Amino acid sequence: MVEITRRTFVEGKSIIAEEQDFKSRELSLDVRGWSSYCFFLTGRSADDWQTEIRKKLPQATIRAIESLQPPGVWLKGPRWELDAAIVALKL
Repeated sequence: MVEITRRTFVEGKSIIAEEQDFKSRELSLDVRGWSSYCFFLTGRSADDWQTEIRKKLPQATIRAIESLQPPGVWLKGPRWELDAAIVALKL
């Protein structure tokens, strides 16, 4: 089972990433940041996860964010929607 955590995400120059992943890309941290509930998945691309979420939870505001370090995808959004996603995606 996946674990929902709270992480900082940052956005700059059309890139959104988890803070540590953003730093590992050696990008400038002169960006906007915010904290969000999330969990980490591997094995599929962000687009694949986003498509699956739209099919199973069409009203959800969950967003899939690709991670390079570590490789995988962060699914971030409201805690109650992430709880529903875990059940709907059978994670």
